[in-house]
Amino acid sequence: MGLPSPNGPIQDVLVWNTTRHLYAPGQKGARYPIDVWGHPGQYAFLWTGLKQKRLPLPGLGVLELDLGQALLWPQVLLIPKSRKTQWSLTLPPWMKGRMLYTQAFLYDSRQPARSHLTNAFEDRIQ
Repeated sequence: MGLPSPNGPIQDVLVWNTTRHLYAPGQKGARYPIDVWGHPGQYAFLWTGLKQKRLPLPGLGVLELDLGQALLWPQVLLIPKSRKTQWSLTLPPWMKGRMLYTQAFLYDSRQPARSHLTNAFEDRIQ
C-alpha cells in the first residue's frame, strides 16, 4: 500500500492490526507457529482448514474457511497484556505442499461487542 510521505515520494507501508490480527510464518519442519494479536483478556479460538470459503457474519467479520473442511483446535488462549500470543501446532507429514488456511475468533467476555474474527492467513506448508 503506498502512502504519501511528508518527506517526499510515496512510500510502502505495512499495516498491522494489533487488535485482531493473525499471522502464520510458514517454516520447514513439523512445528508450525501461529501468532495472534487481540485485546488483553480476550479468548482466542483457532480454526485451520484445507479450503477457503467466504461467509460474512455481520458484527463479527468474515469467516474465510470452509467449515466442512476446517478443524476448531481444542486449545483456547487468553490474550495477555502484551496483546500477542502464539499457538505452536504439530503438523503431520502429509500436509507438506498443501495449502493451510488459519483464522481465529477473539471472544471478549467483558465486552461481547468487541468479539470478532481475525483476518485469515493462507500458507503452503513446506
